[in-house]
Amino acid sequence: MMIAVTGVLVLTGFCMADSTATHDWNLKQSGFLGLENGAIVHGIQDDNHANNGREITKSWQERLLFNYGNELSLSQRLHLYMTVECQMSFSYPYDQYAVWEGHQPQFSFYPERAEALYSFGDPDAPFLKAGFGYFPFKTNPDAKNLGDYLFRTGTYPVYVINYFNRPYARLLGVRASSTLFEDFHQDLLLTSSNLLPPLVDLTLSYLASYSIFKVVDVGAGISVCHLVTVDDKITTPQNPGSTYKDINDSTQYYTFAGIKPMARFAIDPKPLIPWKGFGKDDFRLYGEVCISGLQNYNNYDAKVDTAAGGIGNYYADRKDRTLYMLGVNVPTCKVLDVLSGELEWYPNRYPNSGLYMFGQSNQSIPVPSLLPSGGSGKVYPLFWSIYMKKTIVDRFSVVLQFARDHMRPINNNYQYQYTEDVLERKGDWWWAFRLNVKY
Repeated sequence: MMIAVTGVLVLTGFCMADSTATHDWNLKQSGFLGLENGAIVHGIQDDNHANNGREITKSWQERLLFNYGNELSLSQRLHLYMTVECQMSFSYPYDQYAVWEGHQPQFSFYPERAEALYSFGDPDAPFLKAGFGYFPFKTNPDAKNLGDYLFRTGTYPVYVINYFNRPYARLLGVRASSTLFEDFHQDLLLTSSNLLPPLVDLTLSYLASYSIFKVVDVGAGISVCHLVTVDDKITTPQNPGSTYKDINDSTQYYTFAGIKPMARFAIDPKPLIPWKGFGKDDFRLYGEVCISGLQNYNNYDAKVDTAAGGIGNYYADRKDRTLYMLGVNVPTCKVLDVLSGELEWYPNRYPNSGLYMFGQSNQSIPVPSLLPSGGSGKVYPLFWSIYMKKTIVDRFSVVLQFARDHMRPINNNYQYQYTEDVLERKGDWWWAFRLNVKY
């Protein structure tokens, strides 16, 4: 990875030197330095991390982030984006299994963005942009923590992902975006699965949004997940642990593949109010709904459709796979950049766990973990988040968040990663704080 980073820096130096010679290249640099601290105030651990008891109380967390990016304009139409990020993190809990990795900070380098984009039409107002590579992508521009589900959830099983101060996904593939006329925008993406298994399968997605008089913003999208499979036996594993009986008493197999639709809205009344002293994001009310897997699978095998509310009949009810988010930006009249409150309703009877998805059995299988392994019973379905940001001086900002979301502590012992939420119960929550300087 150090070789890759060195190569980017060498390329940057070459481009800067060469731009003064024979090529009309333009290089813009940007990035940030961020220090994060916080604590899990109340939480519960899964079976793999419960050697010192299941309860998590006041577990301190800390992370340092450094981001360095280049935007290289090779012409008016062709742009390259190359951004790397460095992270220094600590393992939680600190004394987990007393392994060496858990007692040392971990340093990691990874790409944040590596993409080429080409503009069609007027370079200052292109009607189409197309590109390929690895890029951040956000489906809900208003989401601060919860929501933005289309690329941050699994299909079968449902698996919801949150990262503090990063309410978007990083995608790998090709994409095209188009603004055919004012206020109507479209995106078409063919992306490779790079975060949730089965990896490398191709997903086709389409999104559209429309703004009505700058007051109402509506959008919708759909993903055909794992449309093109690398290996059918991995996407639909022939494993006894993922079988069900159809209505004809034939044995079938659950699959990771599925269709995922979403819709969102936002209402901003500020254009209708004569007074202009509000902040840019004040008063916005927004929401989102996403069905992580559209198709139901009914298991007609009565022998397994009994215990714990239907263990084995995993995907008979679509509401178990439907997520709802509602948020509002509280007006602060520019005292804060943004003060956002978000609620999520996630009525799944199974925990938000990737235990079987990530192959901690003999094979990755598309079935949920049966019960919260922390022993807390049914997961409480209401999640919440309070997010605030303030720019104090030019380029220096402070972010503070309180939440019961889907966070998972970092564990530097790769054999015992957290694959399940630690905030399963009604009273579980955590807070995080970030100091950030950008350039």
